[in-house]
Amino acid sequence: MREERDNRELWAHRLRVRMCLFGALVVLLLMVPAMWWIYGDVLSQERRQMRAFLEQYTMHLEAVTRAMGVDLRRVDTVENSKVRILFETPFMESTPFMESTLYPFVVQPSGEVSYHFFRRGVRMSQEALVKMGRSPKGRGVMPYNFGDAKEKDAEISYYYSSPMGVYVALERDARSDRALREHLRGLMFLIVLLSVAVVSTLIYVGLRRPMRYIRALRFRIAALARGEHPKRLEPFRGVYTDIVSAEVNRLIEGLGRTAAFALEVGKQDFSAVYEPLGPNDVLGNALLEMRESIKESREQSAKQKREESIRSWMNSSIAEFGKILREHGSDIQGLTDSVLQQLVVHLGAVEGGFYTVRAEGEERCLELRAAVAYGRKKYLESRVAFGEGLVGTCALEREMTYLTEIPENYCTITSGIGEAAPRALLLVPLKSGEELYGVIEMATLTSFAAHEIQFVQQLSESIASTLMSAQTSERTAALLRESQAQRQQMHEQEEAMRQNLEEVRATQEALEQRREQMEHLERALNKSFLYGEVNEQLVVYSCNQLMSDLGEAWCLPLYKGGNLLDVLRRGDALLSEESILQRVQEEQSYTCRVPLHEGGTSLTLQLTLSAKELENGEKGYYVLGYAYTQGGEDLEAAKGE
Repeated sequence: MREERDNRELWAHRLRVRMCLFGALVVLLLMVPAMWWIYGDVLSQERRQMRAFLEQYTMHLEAVTRAMGVDLRRVDTVENSKVRILFETPFMESTPFMESTLYPFVVQPSGEVSYHFFRRGVRMSQEALVKMGRSPKGRGVMPYNFGDAKEKDAEISYYYSSPMGVYVALERDARSDRALREHLRGLMFLIVLLSVAVVSTLIYVGLRRPMRYIRALRFRIAALARGEHPKRLEPFRGVYTDIVSAEVNRLIEGLGRTAAFALEVGKQDFSAVYEPLGPNDVLGNALLEMRESIKESREQSAKQKREESIRSWMNSSIAEFGKILREHGSDIQGLTDSVLQQLVVHLGAVEGGFYTVRAEGEERCLELRAAVAYGRKKYLESRVAFGEGLVGTCALEREMTYLTEIPENYCTITSGIGEAAPRALLLVPLKSGEELYGVIEMATLTSFAAHEIQFVQQLSESIASTLMSAQTSERTAALLRESQAQRQQMHEQEEAMRQNLEEVRATQEALEQRREQMEHLERALNKSFLYGEVNEQLVVYSCNQLMSDLGEAWCLPLYKGGNLLDVLRRGDALLSEESILQRVQEEQSYTCRVPLHEGGTSLTLQLTLSAKELENGEKGYYVLGYAYTQGGEDLEAAKGE
């Protein structure tokens, strides 16, 4: 129902507007021909009156001249001066709008103007005469200027009189035209005023509601021009107004969306969706370009900040690790422990190992020197051959390895609440030039960033150089310690040799003294005791002079090559080599007394045998003894006797 009522109102409004516009158009269209018709009718009426007056005046003039017998072509005669009175007084013509002044005169065939009120001696142009001659019946009206530049063209009505042979003409004053135009202007103004009033009334009646709509539209457009966001315009159904309403509302809604989008962009929300009002929407496209520009600028700024943060992080990290490398430049164990612990902290790793190259003869292997958070099983694998496992492969290829797919059961990360496999593994060879010095292995539960990998790769050269320096320092220190130990040992040996030399010297001196003592003792023994040496068969191979003299004196085998057993059996006939050897082994010595009798002289020979090791390894005996008489005299007394 409401839609039907709206449609009826819309139809009635459109009809009313169309009728008003049609009426105004009809009034305007009729006003122009009406004014033209009035103007033409007034002019036609005046000209008819002038022609009628001129015709009557000519007929009257013909009758007067005929009665007086005057020829108007002869203007210098006395009779013509009488006729001149007829032309000296102008005629006043009354019309509905004005009164005109008419000046009668005669135009001679030669073009000379005669009998004019104030134009005497004036001659009309040849063109005017030709035009007058060509006019039908010699009658007509034409504008003519008598040669005065200050005057406007006068309107001349002429009539050819055959009896008189001249043109009788009337000149109407130019002021009459001005008065006519003023009257017509006033009339036209009155008509226009009336038409405007009628049209305004029609327009007001027909356009009252559209004007309210236009006023509301103007207010909203003005608000939009001031940058404000007005309310929606209520739709007004009319000729094109519904389209205008839709476009204005679209503009208002677009401005609202544009403002909301600008606010979102101002809040750094670059994900806001915005559709321009059209492909040529300058503001919308500019906002989209601004968003992209701000977004790009923000991304560039964020990228620069990230790069600056990464550079700052890398510089501070390099400085920190440089300090560690300087502090532990000569201590491999301290270097590996400190570097690995600091790397694990810097990179957020959860496990790590530091392997160094170890030479075992002609073969080389990797030795685990430091570990962080490795399980016991992993820690026990302290040596890895080149090409064995991931670490050995990295050492063999001498290229960095970054894995995000780790072999199953490679290693696990253990905590108090359970175990988990690492998500990423990084193996970095430590090489300086073409020489490999070790491998660093790290595992993490997340992943390593590109700048972290670049940092470790850049740091690996410094670590390798420091490790090379540390190994060189360690070898130098080992050589120095070995040299110091050798020098200390040589010093100790030298001191020992010096002491030994002193001891040898002292021993030599003691031996010399002992030798001298022994020589004195030997001389004394040789003078007082029997001394000799026998082998295991008791054959004498050495003896002193006293023993040899005693043997010669008593005919005993107490000389070199003699058998001592023959002497001993004189004291004990049952003695044998075995019994003597057994007694010597049991008692360390054997003593035997041998009684000697010769020529009434008795002598007792006491011999003592003690064991001796010969140079060839055989057994032997020292023989020591002395001889005494029964009265206790010694051997010298016996010899004297």
